[in-house]
Amino acid sequence: MNRTQRGLVLIAVLVVAALLAFPLRDAIYELIVIPAAFVAWNLQLFYRSFSQGIWWWVIFFLVLVMLVMSLVPQARFRPRTETKPKPPQGQVEGLAIWILRAEKGIYFKWLIANRLGRLAYQMLLHRESGRPRSVFAPLLGNDWAPRKDVQQYLESGLHRSFADFPNTGGRFATPQQMGQITLAGLEIEVLTDTDAIAFGRWMLALEARSSHGFFTVQLKKIEGSWLFVSDHASSAI
Repeated sequence: MNRTQRGLVLIAVLVVAALLAFPLRDAIYELIVIPAAFVAWNLQLFYRSFSQGIWWWVIFFLVLVMLVMSLVPQARFRPRTETKPKPPQGQVEGLAIWILRAEKGIYFKWLIANRLGRLAYQMLLHRESGRPRSVFAPLLGNDWAPRKDVQQYLESGLHRSFADFPNTGGRFATPQQMGQITLAGLEIEVLTDTDAIAFGRWMLALEARSSHGFFTVQLKKIEGSWLFVSDHASSAI
């Protein structure tokens, strides 16, 4: 807004005030002038009801209080100590915590086996110069021949859920005895960024008979990978 516009606005305000002053003079007189005069008259009576000596003592006391307050040191309050946030947990620290907790339950034992199994898988993948390799393939490769118990331990962490750990041995003598399982009606419900649940139906075909039922799998995202945390299956009667 330039100077000319401000001048026009000021003139308009003065004109409006002049037009409203005459019709509102009685209301302004009753609501503002008379109450203000009454308050001023009462203050004058209160001032004259005391002698000048008393007022001088009041002034002296006020000046003395102001002088004392200026000389007294101000009380300093200790700053409130803020709780420092914990630093982000690194991978090495997280693995150390898992190792310490492994003595208290199967889940953390499986987490360690899963981490080591994934590490072995990445090493074999790097040695094979990036050739496609299934994550469910046996952990065997060039210059890599671990003991059978070590291989079973790593594969149990990589291929199985913690509900099956530490059961690393086979339950069936031949694949035919194991049967063939088929899944249908799979539905996945993502609960959070790191939790999900899968529902569906399963059908198992064996040599002599077959069965079917429903299953539920709880998944958890750990370090960028979705892993089985727990599973439940029920068979139809």
